[in-house]
Amino acid sequence: MSYTINRAITALEKGDTKEAIKILKNPDTIHIVWSTDDVYYFAKGLGKKYHVTKKAAREILHNLKQHHDSSEGINWDVIKSSIMWYKYVQLRSV
Repeated sequence: MSYTINRAITALEKGDTKEAIKILKNPDTIHIVWSTDDVYYFAKGLGKKYHVTKKAAREILHNLKQHHDSSEGINWDVIKSSIMWYKYVQLRSV
């Protein structure tokens, strides 16, 4: 997690909503956010073979966070590969 996001979370935990908003609205920062819904609905769009549960989408998302290639980042191609890998591993473990 980025330094800026950590600062905003700390401000919120201290109840300082105005400071958190100020940090997040800083024009010198950007925040790219991926959610479980992004993974879930993208998988759904790949067809029935790749459908995942919300719980599985969360696992895939957290796996992406821990293991993505920082030079490539997280993008739709990386999410697709992660979904396909998850389904492959899932089928092999049956």
